[in-house]
Amino acid sequence: MPHRSPSEPLLRSKQSALDIQDLKGLLHLRWRWGDWVVLDAHYTRIDQVFMLWGLIAGVIFMTAEWAPLLWTTQALLWSVVTLSISAIMIRLSWCWARIERLRWLVCFWASLMLLGVVITDIGIFGHWGWLMGHLCLLWLELCAFGYGVSAIAVQSRSLGTVGLIHGLSGVAIANLSTHSFGMTALIMAGTLLLLGEYQWDMRPPIHFHHLTPEERQFNQQQQLLRQSCL
Repeated sequence: MPHRSPSEPLLRSKQSALDIQDLKGLLHLRWRWGDWVVLDAHYTRIDQVFMLWGLIAGVIFMTAEWAPLLWTTQALLWSVVTLSISAIMIRLSWCWARIERLRWLVCFWASLMLLGVVITDIGIFGHWGWLMGHLCLLWLELCAFGYGVSAIAVQSRSLGTVGLIHGLSGVAIANLSTHSFGMTALIMAGTLLLLGEYQWDMRPPIHFHHLTPEERQFNQQQQLLRQSCL
């Protein structure tokens, strides 16, 4: 099995030599303006999950910062949205998770989001003042925990760094008197969109039980191509 280079950066341009599990459901966006290529990017299903959560997190926390909506209205609306996006996340990532033997990690993230929704709704509908004043801390620390577990599961320094950023930011933002939701939106959405737009580090390939011999050979060839580009 090839080993990951210790000099591999935390984030880099996306790799073109993709494995079978990454090619499934690949979204390729290409936009030309005459002879000028304005956009040429591809997004795996995991990238799509990051981008989707990034957009939703930005909208939720920016709405809490600026929109004149009742807390109860926001709680109901965003609870439905969060649970719906969690279901979409499971659907998008399940094939990848099955091959990578990480289905438990997808279920863990879905459970983490459900826990956050439940605690948030209890705080808002139960009029728990302290909890309502520390919703940013709650969600940043939940995400920090999730990224930390993910970093261990896939041996990723990138996800570990993102988890550390969320954990430290939660403590810092808890002491802000204004714009805490806006800052939370920037941190959560910014890191998710960054992870979706760039290639982050991960453990070397494992022996995939759900692939045919031909697919395993294909993945090995792709791994060699990636190694040659480092």
